[in-house]
Amino acid sequence: MKVLIVGDFDPCGVHLRQRKYLRGLGIDYRIAVKEAYREEAKEADYWLERKPLRKGEIAELRWFAMDADIIQFLPAIGQPWSFSSMTPRLGDDIYEIPFGGIDWRHSDFSRARKIVCFHGSKNARANLETYRAHYRGLGFPLLATTIDYAYEMGAEYLPTIVDIRHEPMFRQDGEPLKVIHSPTDPDICNTDEFLLTCRELGIPVTYLTGRLHESVLSHKQGHTCGFDHLRGGFSVNSLENVAFGMVNLVGVNPSYRDWMQDRLGVSLPWPEVETMADVRGWLGALRDDAGETRRWQEKAIGWYRSEWSPERNAERIAAVYERILAS
Repeated sequence: MKVLIVGDFDPCGVHLRQRKYLRGLGIDYRIAVKEAYREEAKEADYWLERKPLRKGEIAELRWFAMDADIIQFLPAIGQPWSFSSMTPRLGDDIYEIPFGGIDWRHSDFSRARKIVCFHGSKNARANLETYRAHYRGLGFPLLATTIDYAYEMGAEYLPTIVDIRHEPMFRQDGEPLKVIHSPTDPDICNTDEFLLTCRELGIPVTYLTGRLHESVLSHKQGHTCGFDHLRGGFSVNSLENVAFGMVNLVGVNPSYRDWMQDRLGVSLPWPEVETMADVRGWLGALRDDAGETRRWQEKAIGWYRSEWSPERNAERIAAVYERILAS
């Protein structure tokens, strides 16, 4: 199977990790991006803003796309409009506009099954039904890498691969609760409310934002609890917390929890919270009970290793592609 990912950029390196593990399953998986806003993104197979472009890069991209089984586009997550504008881009997004001189609508690429995969953005969140109707109208299967988008759009779910091999630091009796909060966008992560709650409970917090991803991962080591947000679905941040063996606090809609159980047979390994009052209750309980903290830490790392390992999720993603090609 040959799969080509086409986007303005690779959000949070999601597709680089998919490439690593799907190639291990024999899938020729390649990534074409316009820009590399993170250092790791420069490892994309095709990168239009590379100066200078690798010799023959666009020609090679064209030939691979002509022979691909699947071409997967990433709409509603262009820079910077997907976070600064709530107006949907219909007819002027990654599938419809030239990509290094390539027009994806040309018959040269008719062999491939064209699909779209949604990642989180303010623009996408505000226009889920509009995008759903637009791309279904074009005949594109819908995929999503976040559980809330998969549920709300009726899309296939591509579970996010988190590739962290780290022995957790379990909280010991007599040790304080070590909490970290590392939002990419504090404005949508309940940050002010969370930090105030921690101050009122007398719990110190490691607060990081605007840092390189490698720096954030380095700081997460040694913490025993992490807070993500209360938006209803979990993010890469939550999955990293779990992979480090932390108690993860994130607001998840009960309907999304049930959906995961029904579709994947997977239950989430963190406390059930929906509001900041719930978060406050759990923080207070964890602060006062190292044993309870350890129990949730053990549950988190066990779940990551058994249910959410890179290898397990790569198999799930490959199965989605196989279903699409068979439909």
